Amino acid sequence: MTLFHFGNCMALSYVPYFIIYRYSSLPEYNALWKCLRVGMAYLTTQALKMVVLATFFPSGESPIGQVDYPAEAMKASMDFLDLVGLSLVMKHLRVSGQGELKILAVGLGWGCAELITTQLLPLWFQARGLEFSWRYVQLSLDSNVGLIHHLSTAAVMWLWSRTDLNQKFVPVVLTLMVLSIYRSFIFLVLTQVVKNAWLMLAGKFLATSAVGVITLSLFLATTTR
Repeated sequence: MTLFHFGNCMALSYVPYFIIYRYSSLPEYNALWKCLRVGMAYLTTQALKMVVLATFFPSGESPIGQVDYPAEAMKASMDFLDLVGLSLVMKHLRVSGQGELKILAVGLGWGCAELITTQLLPLWFQARGLEFSWRYVQLSLDSNVGLIHHLSTAAVMWLWSRTDLNQKFVPVVLTLMVLSIYRSFIFLVLTQVVKNAWLMLAGKFLATSAVGVITLSLFLATTTR
């Protein structure tokens, strides 16, 4: 039962990445190595973030059960380094074909690298426990929400890199970038209000999907002119 539970959680987490890669046009352009390069860029960016956080935002002690919101907001602001990393990847990564292929390669590579570094070990060591827990199913489903987020963020940075971006779209793109930076902080605050994990997961899915729909609309408006 424990191995079956672990296998289900792994499938829920990783199969969506495989399906998108396998049934997109990426295999036709041998883009696997490019996805791996994006993953290495993610690791480099996270290492830089850790150095910055350790240097300028040393962890302090907060009362048990309380969240230091100003400190967490300042820490979340360092997620702008993710956008810097994505921007550099968008600038230097060469993917044959149309813009959506670069977005897919960057989004899948970045998201899969985050998934491996943040969720693989918890699933491996804890989802194989003696007791079934919905917590790890929720963690796996949350990785799918993260996939939507990473693809949307990759598309936003692709739009930002365009020299022909319609000026009326610039405020929307900037807003989406700010939301991407403070996404984790916003959800942290909501978690303190919404105690039900399933409701929180549903809210994250709806909010992330809404951002994805807006980003897709901007992408289509830019590429079909």
